[in-house]
Amino acid sequence: MRKVVFECVGNALLFSLMGLAFMFPFSRYEGSVSASGFSFDVHLSPFMVALLAFLALYAVVRHAFVKRNGLRAHSTGNLELVADDERELQLSGRALKSAYRVLMTCLIVGLGVLAGAQFLFSAFLSDPVAVYRTAVGIIAATLVASSVSYCARWCLEFGK
Repeated sequence: MRKVVFECVGNALLFSLMGLAFMFPFSRYEGSVSASGFSFDVHLSPFMVALLAFLALYAVVRHAFVKRNGLRAHSTGNLELVADDERELQLSGRALKSAYRVLMTCLIVGLGVLAGAQFLFSAFLSDPVAVYRTAVGIIAATLVASSVSYCARWCLEFGK
């Protein structure tokens, strides 16, 4: 159960940071490096920096988690979908059903919200960036919701 929770929490954090990084890709925070005859400017969002830091840290922590728990080499690719026995295979199947239902529901609701946002912003505000941010936010929230629902259903089924 630890491997499923670990992977699902990591995925939820990753999807959240990716959503924020893509919603606000540029910011007023800038860095520049200058040398004789060479200049380099960097425009990064703090969310993009946090995403890159999380990716590096998560890779190290995940590797240590796999080593510490003695997981087999073939099971390191996707921890939440790995089934060591018949019971875990059934648990994963039920959890995937729940995640699929949540994913489809969120996508249908998200399309409605996006259509409403497109109408609202085009009729009153004329801000295409807001529609883009809304779409990215909906996608990120959908991914987080499906990951959380998978983890919750897996853990509930495991406890039975």
